[in-house]
Amino acid sequence: MSEPTGGTGPRARSDAKALAAFTLVSVVFVLGGLLVPWWYIGVCLAVVGAVGATLLTAPHWPEPLSRLLGRRVPIRRWLGAGAFAAVVGIVALIGARPVTVTSAAWTALLCLSCAAVARALAPSVLGGTSRCPVWLLAVTGSAAAGLLFAARELRPGPALLLAVFVALALFLWIVLPLGLYQRRREEQPTLSTPAPRVSVVIPAYNESGYIGDCIESILASSYPAERLEVVVVDDGSEDSTAAEAEAYREQGITVLRRENGGKHAAINLGLLCSTGEYVVAVDADSRVGPDAIATLASRLQAEPDLGGIGGTVRVTNDGTLARVQALEYALGIHSMRRAYSVFGAVPVLPGCLTAFRREALEEVGGFDPDTATEDFDITIQLLKHGWKTRHSSALVSTSAPTTWSGLRRQRLRWHRGGAETMWKHWDALTDSQYGYLHWIVLPVQVVSRLLIPPVSFAVLALVAFHFLDNLTGHMLALLAYFVLVTALITAVTLVMDEGDWRLLVYAPLLLVGYRHFVEYTVAAGMVQSASNRNYDW
Repeated sequence: MSEPTGGTGPRARSDAKALAAFTLVSVVFVLGGLLVPWWYIGVCLAVVGAVGATLLTAPHWPEPLSRLLGRRVPIRRWLGAGAFAAVVGIVALIGARPVTVTSAAWTALLCLSCAAVARALAPSVLGGTSRCPVWLLAVTGSAAAGLLFAARELRPGPALLLAVFVALALFLWIVLPLGLYQRRREEQPTLSTPAPRVSVVIPAYNESGYIGDCIESILASSYPAERLEVVVVDDGSEDSTAAEAEAYREQGITVLRRENGGKHAAINLGLLCSTGEYVVAVDADSRVGPDAIATLASRLQAEPDLGGIGGTVRVTNDGTLARVQALEYALGIHSMRRAYSVFGAVPVLPGCLTAFRREALEEVGGFDPDTATEDFDITIQLLKHGWKTRHSSALVSTSAPTTWSGLRRQRLRWHRGGAETMWKHWDALTDSQYGYLHWIVLPVQVVSRLLIPPVSFAVLALVAFHFLDNLTGHMLALLAYFVLVTALITAVTLVMDEGDWRLLVYAPLLLVGYRHFVEYTVAAGMVQSASNRNYDW
């Protein structure tokens, strides 16, 4: 049984430190109003208030209002594309010259005409209609109106600065509080006696030199050995992976061999050839913490509607690039998963360590081969079928890419598969029956993939322009302010994640440099998703 959330133990002290750091960064963020117009902070508070109120009250809205907002309106695809192009065109025009009602109308007419022509040339893409919910139309219209107002009343620089402030405020006052709440309420329930039978499935392809450490970490688990089975599926490896796994047969390890068919096929075979009530999927290059399996199994046992629960990933190899990724996991990935976990709607259960309820996997038909990210796809499938997904403190250690080319390959696969998964499950974005997947998960995914990359690069270009043109003391003060806020937010996440404080020195790279490399892979992955359907491990 884990330590209760109250008291004076290590967890309580850690929670107190996280709360103190959160309070400090909130005060510092508000003091940023001394460097910008006061109403910037007012806009941030208004946006955070609106988003927070929506998250808290949406499940309790009157049924007629929910039906109205969820009602789907048919929209011609070419018309939607033309309207989007018109907004972008008018914003660009405003940035270049004064705009009158007449010039804006002509711009909109030109964009709609081009969209109509594009429909005739590509009917498979822009032909037909899509059914869009009323709430999405309202949000999109409000965002477009706000964008046009910002472009009309502000220069590009102040408008981008306001966007950065709003993004930081949302992370600081929405994501972090949810993460702190999830961490405080997380407890490890006691396992029943006898413990439920757990099957650990390890899909492996060319993992020579890693598979042995993975198996040994599982054999060293605190979970009762008589209730644990381990199945290694060698997916046509071309090295000595299978031979290394075979060396553990006498310790009860089952080794299956098959022709190469992809990770999804390897996990499905392990699912068919195992018997556990719960199935724990572990990457062959990962090492599972001693209490991880018990933590995951106890949480599944305590929540009958929990379809899958993921672990906390630790990057253990050395090097600057690996350490920046370790910080990224704590700051960006784990914080978001903790926030989603409050709603039981974590969108990506990590491939390196996730426990599934066998019943849930069988209900969705196992893992599909049609995306490059089988972990993202299976999680969305579970959510669509009404199962909950959560994040946990179960630890798993893994090695991150140590070269830029290796990181690029990894992230392109992630984001290419992410885009494909979004398209595959687009119906969940337009159908309110899917609950939090519809209201929270997919909208955030769309914004992070479509809007964040261009805004991020625009901010970088703006900063570079000021450096080269006319760097002022005010600009330096703003840069120092954003570095300080990022460092303090990083400190909060490191406390929540119980991470290495030495990673804090890499926080500025999450503002510029590394961050923009990742944003590039997001955009490039979306482009690749339209043309490349050959997926490798």
